[in-house]
Amino acid sequence: NGHGNAAFICQSGAFMISRLSDLAKKVSPAVSVSVGNQLDLSVTDVMDYLIHSEEAPDVSVYGLYIEGLNDGDGCRLMQLVAEARAKGKITVIYRAGRSAQGKGAVQSHTASMAGDYDMFKGLLLQSGAVVVDTLKEWEDTMILCSTQGDAIVKACDSVKAGAKLNVAALSNAGYEKCAIADHLFSSPEADRLISLP
Repeated sequence: NGHGNAAFICQSGAFMISRLSDLAKKVSPAVSVSVGNQLDLSVTDVMDYLIHSEEAPDVSVYGLYIEGLNDGDGCRLMQLVAEARAKGKITVIYRAGRSAQGKGAVQSHTASMAGDYDMFKGLLLQSGAVVVDTLKEWEDTMILCSTQGDAIVKACDSVKAGAKLNVAALSNAGYEKCAIADHLFSSPEADRLISLP
């Protein structure tokens, strides 16, 4: 069962409730907050509280669902992600509103301006976040980080320091081997990967 070391900070109540339903036993978050359209509290307000308050539960994985950010919150989010990362904590982000249609849906849902996704993703990755592309990937990453977070942080720190991340993949099905190869060798880090005979 879950480790109770995660926080869900969501800009959608329905997203939060459905993730609680799907991940209750696997992640068992210590905190789950929906900030809606961020009129009172923003995603960054909640994350700031969880990082800095001595009254907040001990959280090592922050799972964020974001549709848009208030003025100044982009820089603030980058700082919080970097600060969390420096403390050995992981931030997993799904940002909605990446397509023209998605931006329209975001505008009608929370009146947020989605902004440029590629810039958002690049800046948050640079700050140390894990930015995912699908809701399934968000769930899988939250499960992995809440159960294996220390090992993931250690591996990421080693790779940043120039070490090779040794990955072995074994499958009994050809299609899985193809998918694994595509995912591993299409990575910007592919030059660090070797082929085994």
